[in-house]
Amino acid sequence: MTIIHWLPRLTAMVLGGGLFFISAQAISTQPTTLTPLFVEDFDQKDNWEPLDFPLQSHSAYDITPEGYLRASSDNSVSAIVLAKRFEPAVTPMLSWRWNVDNTFTKGNAEEKSGDDFPLRVSVCFKFDPKKVNANERRWFKMQKLVWGDYPPYRVLHYVYASRDDLPSDILPCPYSERARIIVKRSGQGDLQQWHEERVDIMEDFRKAFGEEPPKEAVISIMADSDNTNESSTAYVDWIQVSPN
Repeated sequence: MTIIHWLPRLTAMVLGGGLFFISAQAISTQPTTLTPLFVEDFDQKDNWEPLDFPLQSHSAYDITPEGYLRASSDNSVSAIVLAKRFEPAVTPMLSWRWNVDNTFTKGNAEEKSGDDFPLRVSVCFKFDPKKVNANERRWFKMQKLVWGDYPPYRVLHYVYASRDDLPSDILPCPYSERARIIVKRSGQGDLQQWHEERVDIMEDFRKAFGEEPPKEAVISIMADSDNTNESSTAYVDWIQVSPN
């Protein structure tokens, strides 16, 4: 399987586990070709690469007999990354169908101690040196020198949040200024039901960061409960990227 070479394999990055922390064993295989449109139906996981966080218990990702991706966490955190790059400017529409069994009693998207979600569908944007100032450019170069690759430039987390009284649908990530949390579902009312979501990545990036996004991005899925020390189960039926 071809792996995204610029997204390091072992990382607790702005995916949510904390600040960028990348292992020295970064992915270094050849990059994929850009994908104008794709649908992931989760008949299997061959197109997904595990992203494990050092010194953490790993969440579990498996395919159910019905053909759903099941994401389970138990005081754990890890992610899977889709091995297909795409251009948000060309295919800005991201859609998916998900079902969440439960949220977290101590979940709170505004605090580090509660920064857990039964499911995140995240868009990770490739580092673009033209989009940073001199100080930031030096920081990114230092990360590459130390760890062998650049971390993502920005990340959008589309989440199912535990609390339904959050002050906004777009929140700063408690762990990193380079990530934003976009609340698509929250609270108890929508649990244990299938829901289809559809978002415009370009529009959300502009709202979240006040700038144009980099050219390339990849998608990741994460179930995490390492801060709340709770457990969860959630399902994804399919994910699609399309031009409209």
